[in-house]
Amino acid sequence: MTDRITNYITASVIIMTFTAFGQDIDKLQEEAYKLYNSGNPDSAEIKLKIVVDADDSYHTSHYLLSKIYIENYDFENSRKHLTKAIEADKTNQSYRDEFERINDVASAFGLAKRTFDDGDNYGAIDEFQKLTEEYVEFAPKALYFMGIAASREHEISEAAGYLQKALELNPKYKDAQKYLDVLASKKYNDANQLVRRGDYEEAKEMYKSVLELSPNYYKGFFQLGYVATKQGDINGAIGYYTKTVELQPFYPKGWFALALSYQKNDEIDLALDALNSATDVDPTYAKAYAQKGNIYLNEGDLEGAEQEYNNSIQANPQYAIAYENLGKVLIANQEYEDAVQTLSTATDIDGRSFKAWAMLAQAYNALDNCYDAKDAAHEALEIKKNYASALFDLGLAEKCLDNETLALQAFNKARRDRNWRRLAEIEIDKINNPEKYE
Repeated sequence: MTDRITNYITASVIIMTFTAFGQDIDKLQEEAYKLYNSGNPDSAEIKLKIVVDADDSYHTSHYLLSKIYIENYDFENSRKHLTKAIEADKTNQSYRDEFERINDVASAFGLAKRTFDDGDNYGAIDEFQKLTEEYVEFAPKALYFMGIAASREHEISEAAGYLQKALELNPKYKDAQKYLDVLASKKYNDANQLVRRGDYEEAKEMYKSVLELSPNYYKGFFQLGYVATKQGDINGAIGYYTKTVELQPFYPKGWFALALSYQKNDEIDLALDALNSATDVDPTYAKAYAQKGNIYLNEGDLEGAEQEYNNSIQANPQYAIAYENLGKVLIANQEYEDAVQTLSTATDIDGRSFKAWAMLAQAYNALDNCYDAKDAAHEALEIKKNYASALFDLGLAEKCLDNETLALQAFNKARRDRNWRRLAEIEIDKINNPEKYE
């Protein structure tokens, strides 16, 4: 739409130039004919409109405009420009013959359309069916209305058949493709409802029927990938997501989902390639940068992880998870002051992130800031009771503040988590048997 508006603004400027300076517009008309003959009617239309707006007597331009419109089954505009061509060249019999031909077709379609507009859908299908035989050149237009009429009677398969036939006859017929996508969207939304209810098998079959209606409906493949993931079929998901981005390479969510599937399949290089494609398509896709950071972090590449988390923050300064995970990297690098600043930002954005609060307690403890460590640990535990990481750092903070009884209570709770048991028991032993550690 924006490009078309720009073209018309440019056209207006050119018209004023021609009018003001009386420049010859024959060359512009020649360019339009070349564009039309090379298979670019849209650009030809723009130039031809410039010509006839500048000088209404250019009957050949009016005639070519009528051809462009009739190829799009636009009877009204085709007849309008044929009328202009006849007015400009009253002796041209071919213009008159073409006008009569188009007028006959338009009248026949008008009668069938009246039946359609009156709500007689089956009657309209019969009328338009006759037109497909009588006016073969305009069969796609008739099939388009037959598709709409069938869909009104909820005969979706028949409707799709008519529309697909229209596209077979004229692959550039945008109206037929748009309505086919409308039908696909209705089924797609019904399938989404099934997914929300957890009925994955039925949803899968319905998404497949969506693709029968519109084979290039990329979101149908995307949702099939989602269902496959939910059912544990990672290879199937990879196949569906790959088809998604083949059909729509500018769909960043498709690349991101493909990356997650590759990652689950331990195909890390392919996962990173897919994430790079996601951020190439959408440089503001903070989640994709953060996922690259997660991969690097899991691989032990702290430098790579830090870079990607910073990229994520730059893409979206309000993306709390990026700050949270960057804080994890900074703690691993023993950059505790930077970790405190970063994790504080994470908790400012998302005050319910118990992991960020627990890591903030860890960073404060590393800086011997015992009071703030204690407060941060309590914040984490208010969100998730008995979170072992927060309990362990609460114990360290209480020990730092010489509250040994409270420290022991925290460590004893932390040791219930087997991942923290050994560390918690060491700290308990340090309190109970300090002489061993002198």
